[in-house]
Amino acid sequence: MAISVVLVPLSYLLPLLVATGAAPDAPYCDGCLVSIAGELSGLWLRVWLTAAAAVACVGQFIAEMASDSFQLMGMADQGQLPACLAQRSSHGTPTVGVLLSAAGVVLVSRLQFTAIIELVNVTYLVAELIEVKSVGGWGLERRGYRGRGSSTTHATPFAPSHGGGTKVLKRDVPPPPPLPWGGGPG
Repeated sequence: MAISVVLVPLSYLLPLLVATGAAPDAPYCDGCLVSIAGELSGLWLRVWLTAAAAVACVGQFIAEMASDSFQLMGMADQGQLPACLAQRSSHGTPTVGVLLSAAGVVLVSRLQFTAIIELVNVTYLVAELIEVKSVGGWGLERRGYRGRGSSTTHATPFAPSHGGGTKVLKRDVPPPPPLPWGGGPG
């Protein structure tokens, strides 16, 4: 683990240091490291970096799809989603979840980039509204409004503190890290 703490930052810093040292006046944009590598070492390094970036992107995509599929399977195992999503292949992978994730990617890939951003924002908004409602409600019950299906005998799994904003900030917001030059808290 200690070796990875050193090697991962070096894997980012070393190419950047070489590129900025070899071509300090180069215009930096998307793909500039590949262009600089091609100028320094020729076509072989340019092809190698492009292939490595492509493999890394595919790996990140597969990891994200797998985590989404396993999340659907776990929710189906708990009864929060239909049981068909809990089906596993002979290798233990969530078959229906992988197919749904792939179908979602195919559907979203047909959209324009701005539409994808809007879709992500709306999805995030709905998720936050559901989270707020599940944790503490809207506070309407204290004002005398009882929504459909609300029960005073129903035990909630989490009761939020209503001690005021400063108590919540002191409890939930972590302190800033100490500054490297000695100033700040710490």
